[in-house]
Amino acid sequence: MFRAQTRAGRLTARTLLALPLVGRVVHLPADPLISSVALAALSFSLVDSGRVRGVLGATTITTVFYLATRGVGVAEAQAHVRSLLDLFDVASVDRAVLVAALDAGFDDFEDGVLHEAAVVAGVDAIVTRDGVGFSSASLPVFSPSAFLAAVRGHLR
Repeated sequence: MFRAQTRAGRLTARTLLALPLVGRVVHLPADPLISSVALAALSFSLVDSGRVRGVLGATTITTVFYLATRGVGVAEAQAHVRSLLDLFDVASVDRAVLVAALDAGFDDFEDGVLHEAAVVAGVDAIVTRDGVGFSSASLPVFSPSAFLAAVRGHLR
């Protein structure tokens, strides 16, 4: 599991990020199979440095906790989740988000929930390795590398 030391403590790359693209916000769904630690590290560093705003999906927090408890135990998982909550805002999941996700046309309900939570949170784009899973998205969808390439020029 990837870990980064930040002002908020140690963080895991298995998370959902939402980052602004020069004043705009983008949503990055969880991807426990991130193949490039460098992409995850750069995304976290952008949030940690305050150069971009980060938002996690509420359901992702529970997923991160579950996966972390299997790997590092409850106490350390709690510490990781607290670090994430210190660094990121949270996109809420409520009845309206769940109903909207059912009606959004996604093949995968979880992807629909993440998308609708992102919409309600006011994000402007989704960043995911699962672009096919977000083919029904009303928001623009980027791969992690495409997102980082897009923000690179804007953050100089």
